Amino acid sequence: MTKREGGSHLLYVDPDPAYRRNVPSALEPEWVVTAAESVEAATAAMDGSFDCVVAADELPEMGGLEFLDSVESETDETPFVLFTAEEDIDLVRQAFRAGINDVIYKQRSSDVTADGEPDSSTDMIDSTDGIVGLRHCLDSLDIGSTDLNGITLDVSRSLMGAAADEVDMKTEWALQSLAEEIDANQCLIYEVDDGTRLELTHGWTDDEIGDSETHRQLFGVGSETVPADQFPGFGSQLQQFEPACVDITAAAEPEPTGGTATTPASNGDSGTTAVVSSEASPELPADGDRGTLLALPVVIEWQLSGTIVITVEQPREWSEEARQRLQAVGELVGHMERRRRQRQELERQNEQLEQFASVISHDLQNPLNVISGYLELAMETGNLDRLDPALDAAERMEEMLDDLLTLAREGRAVGETQEVELQPIVQEAWESVETYDGSLELVGLDDLDPVEADGSRLQEAFENLFKNAVVHAGKDVNLRVEADDGTVYIADDGQGIPEDKRDVVFEYGHTGGDGTGLGLAIVRSIIEGHDWEIEAAESEEGGARFDIDLGR
Repeated sequence: MTKREGGSHLLYVDPDPAYRRNVPSALEPEWVVTAAESVEAATAAMDGSFDCVVAADELPEMGGLEFLDSVESETDETPFVLFTAEEDIDLVRQAFRAGINDVIYKQRSSDVTADGEPDSSTDMIDSTDGIVGLRHCLDSLDIGSTDLNGITLDVSRSLMGAAADEVDMKTEWALQSLAEEIDANQCLIYEVDDGTRLELTHGWTDDEIGDSETHRQLFGVGSETVPADQFPGFGSQLQQFEPACVDITAAAEPEPTGGTATTPASNGDSGTTAVVSSEASPELPADGDRGTLLALPVVIEWQLSGTIVITVEQPREWSEEARQRLQAVGELVGHMERRRRQRQELERQNEQLEQFASVISHDLQNPLNVISGYLELAMETGNLDRLDPALDAAERMEEMLDDLLTLAREGRAVGETQEVELQPIVQEAWESVETYDGSLELVGLDDLDPVEADGSRLQEAFENLFKNAVVHAGKDVNLRVEADDGTVYIADDGQGIPEDKRDVVFEYGHTGGDGTGLGLAIVRSIIEGHDWEIEAAESEEGGARFDIDLGR
């Protein structure tokens, strides 16, 4: 057999206290041993998680074969080994007829007398030889073992060799392969987002798992976003770079007498039902190494980057070696995700540099030619009135350079964010720009919940939208800013944006009039810096409209 890297689970039943001590010591850590002294204790311990059952031939209540017969329906195809005190050929025959996988002797003499008694003239083999024999027997059994060593090496090689456009696909495959190998129903990667919530980046979930799955009901595990304070063991374990292990089968509670809505949730194959509060998660300990949920920290550059989460139906022992291998896969995925984002950021910066070069070489060249031409004309004629167009061109260059510096210094970067009211920001932005005879109408902003934003940069975005409206719709433009269902609309009554131009108005250097061609590029950088989206459309009056999706 291939040894289980996660530690196989053995139920050992024996009334002899010496063997109940010695067997676990000899078999661990490859085997996690639950020792029981009686049939009653063994039956109570059976929860479907055992990979093998070993029982003495004589138990207080019954013989070993009778014990097998009494629990056959619960052990199903689980291997059963009889650990007998003495050699008995008839017992061996009965054992194999009953379907027992093997019979191991606790003690064996090197010789016996004619009446079957040990021969005192020969040396007895040490009693520990029986335990050694038991260990060899267990190592030879095919228990459908888990080779975490092999699967983690396979998925690691696959991920490390993935091309940029294969990362997502191979990550999903890796998580599915891990889950299927360890018989888990979920294998997920969550990323810590600003310390207050966890965002699902990659994951595999069994098709049979639905919204009623208990881990999801209790903690939100499997959802796209989980509040950090709701995630099991986040504050007490994961932030300390320690694994968090939770047993949801301990969440079973009596039906409350009233007040709180409850939802019945299946506890896997056990047939029991947990009554779970829909308003709060139960206080379950998130420590130790046994449970139905295992969350391992993904640590990158000595910071908690996220967590890899595995859920199973029945409580399981998670050995240190298994945790280390699973955590290594999670951290490999985390490193690859960070590397991909760094690559995307470099590509964005390179694109930005190319766009800057284009603006400098073309857009700034025009006003510079105007300045040069009118200066020469003024020098030739001595007419200083000829300098007015040159002054206008110089002012236009100054505006373009200011916008370029804004983009170069800040890009998509957003400073520290906090909850801010949108209406005061919009009003202050309107008052900060030259709006001439224009008017502003606000609708629904006072009913909008606060947004998580960098207030100063958000105000800058609205200032640029208002400037754009004044430049392109005229000094008497009528503007309307409306909030509705998580989207903010900025609409004017000007000429509007041709449909074939709406996808390019946010590009660097694009201008349909006297603007610098950078204002809307700055707006887009700020909006996307908040992880929001913006697009151009047509207003009800036929003018321009900009829709900002706040991601709600």
